[in-house]
Amino acid sequence: MKRKLEIKWKSVLLYGGVPLLLILLVAGAIYLFTGRAEAIDSIAVLPFKNLTGDPEQEYFVEGFTNELIWQLGRIGKLRIISLTSAMRYKETEKPLPEIAHELNVDAVVEGTVQQVGDSVSVGVRLVDVFPEERSLWEQTYDQAMTDVFLMYSAVARAITREIKVKLTPNEEAHFTSTRPVDPEAYEAYLKAEFHWGLGTAEGHEKGLAFYHQAIEKDTTFAMAYAGLAFAYNSIGHSSMATPDSFPRALAAHQKLAEVAPQRIWSLGRTYALAGKRDEARKILAELEKEEVTLSRAYDLARLYTAMGEKDEAFRLLEVAYEHPPYSFPWLRVGPWSVPLRDDPRFKDLLRRMNLPQLDESP
Repeated sequence: MKRKLEIKWKSVLLYGGVPLLLILLVAGAIYLFTGRAEAIDSIAVLPFKNLTGDPEQEYFVEGFTNELIWQLGRIGKLRIISLTSAMRYKETEKPLPEIAHELNVDAVVEGTVQQVGDSVSVGVRLVDVFPEERSLWEQTYDQAMTDVFLMYSAVARAITREIKVKLTPNEEAHFTSTRPVDPEAYEAYLKAEFHWGLGTAEGHEKGLAFYHQAIEKDTTFAMAYAGLAFAYNSIGHSSMATPDSFPRALAAHQKLAEVAPQRIWSLGRTYALAGKRDEARKILAELEKEEVTLSRAYDLARLYTAMGEKDEAFRLLEVAYEHPPYSFPWLRVGPWSVPLRDDPRFKDLLRRMNLPQLDESP
């Protein structure tokens, strides 16, 4: 009997111990060369600093931060903190490890922005905070405004290379499919985003004007159409709603679908909100033929919410929850989620995401 037990233990060590040893060796190698036993899979992009010294340029600096967050947020294997959460640390004196701990991330990105004429200079630094603060990578970029999206892609790809995240073919295609942008149109768009984000009546008025200005400068500028459509949709959900709010949103979404077909889900949502359910259902039928990725699940959840189909909306939110896009926390306050908020499933989702309930302070 003793002999049999000895043989069994040898088998465990031989067949079970070797894989365990390999795992330990790999973990040890990661720690030896990176200073951590686990890979980096969560990042916070902190508000970039304005080197111009001109407060009138804040719209551009904030816009750069937001765009970099959005670019990194497209990477499925990364969890990126939203701009709203990151903006709490603007001008903060807190040390980076403390910020990372509060945001529950492995690393932070910080940097500086300076716009000079028709060019922009950006300094970016990636900082690991475990087991102690240390710079992993830093780079300065100088780019003409027409090619600013090339710079965004270059920064995002450099960060993913540094933390050894493998991009999917679709993600690679996104980062290599950037196009030049009209500098005046892009500046108008950033001003629109900045003023709309202030949340005031004056800010909304200026935001709408700048969205229209951006479209006048470049009639194929998808981001401007998306912003304009979002603005009119938001107005339609508010006390400032007018009879033409949703029709204007619909017109903007129709143009958006023409210049950016991948955003057709938002056209379907606006059709639903405008009471054009048959048109919305046709778009849903086309989208359901495609593979439901994590980000697409979130988009479809918003569309089904507008259709009043809560069960399907919550099913898709659970799919997206597995690896939420960076904008996922916006479901707590986004106007699109209002029909879901009284449902216990919504409150449970907020709890699991560690987000305050709506009757609590954020």
